[in-house]
Amino acid sequence: MSDQSLKENIVNASATASGVINGISFKEFDWKTEAGRTDHVDIGIVAQQVAEVEPSLTMTLSDGKMSINEPAFMTYTAKALQEALAEIETLKTKVAALEAQ
Repeated sequence: MSDQSLKENIVNASATASGVINGISFKEFDWKTEAGRTDHVDIGIVAQQVAEVEPSLTMTLSDGKMSINEPAFMTYTAKALQEALAEIETLKTKVAALEAQ
């Protein structure tokens, strides 16, 4: 997610992102007081678990704690959505062909 002038050898991505996104376990949790928050979060992800699925989606902060690499995560999420939409279109075509019989 940066300017084309900063890149070379640009080709379409061959990696599938759906498997990566499906491998992430979404959790419910409460923040600890020392995190500076006390609210309940309905859904979230744990950076350490995400790192086990795809290390590039996380980063280690200066205090040693892990965080989600949000730009990378957004890119994988968008790619997974693109893959899902392509699959939906394929299935719609197959359904239409079956209905036409």
